[in-house]
Amino acid sequence: MSARVRNELPAGKVLGDVWDGSPANPPFGDPEVTGEYVPEAAAAYPDNRKDADGHWTGICVYVT
Repeated sequence: MSARVRNELPAGKVLGDVWDGSPANPPFGDPEVTGEYVPEAAAAYPDNRKDADGHWTGICVYVT
């Protein structure tokens, strides 16, 4: 999926709208690649579980 987005962006043909992944998937933290989206539920999330600019929101916390 990461390769697909990297190819779509320069071609100006980005087809995806929501990405479910991890921080290990660059370029998804890049504001040139991602748009802002903040789900309503994120208002209750701790600050370290969401991006201040709305480019990503954590959905899972693994406790070991």
